[in-house]
Amino acid sequence: MKPCKFPVLVLLFMLGSCGATELLPAQRPASQAGDNASKALIEQSIASMLNQNSVLLADDVFVGASEIVLERSSVTDSEGLRIQGRELQAPIHFRLWKQGDACFLEYVETEQMQEIPGLSCEVL
Repeated sequence: MKPCKFPVLVLLFMLGSCGATELLPAQRPASQAGDNASKALIEQSIASMLNQNSVLLADDVFVGASEIVLERSSVTDSEGLRIQGRELQAPIHFRLWKQGDACFLEYVETEQMQEIPGLSCEVL
């Protein structure tokens, strides 16, 4: 009886393809720091994950870092001054990931992941 080589080939194929599906921490390239189009893609994704109409982010969001922390906006009075008081809600964390050619945004507290089509990112 001849030994079967088929299972070995399947195992080698499976091991070789594992790296292609791995999520890796990512960042936006430094050349995108002033790119409003890529920033808008991130803002839209975050707003959608938070069920908000919009969010405001810095121009260099995710440039040089794979994680950001957002604080909720403070309550202001009719004159636009911040009302003194304790902020009871925790900040919100987002991470940028790369898998193959795709960039993904993770809402850390909920573990929700969303691909951001059209966004260019690089492994950190």
